[in-house]
Amino acid sequence: MHYTPVCGNNNRTYHNYCILRCMRIRVNRTLEMAHRWECGTTPDEQKALDLADEPWRMFIEIDGGVSSIDRRGPGRDPSCEKRPGKSTNDWAV
Repeated sequence: MHYTPVCGNNNRTYHNYCILRCMRIRVNRTLEMAHRWECGTTPDEQKALDLADEPWRMFIEIDGGVSSIDRRGPGRDPSCEKRPGKSTNDWAV
């Protein structure tokens, strides 16, 4: 289950919108979503929290811009696969 927090109108953070809906059906019929981030945070703070929770994603600066690299590990990203033969690069991994 992916963590995409939402804040309910009861000022409680729910794991995602689906959980909030289930709680609405089972416990509190007046429960509504207040916004799509954790209660007590701003959208910018939530974005920073989301980035911190994604250790597999590395961000690098290229030509003055920021780009992300998916670090899924060997075998999943063709650019990270080990290939037979001698390396033609001047650097070692």
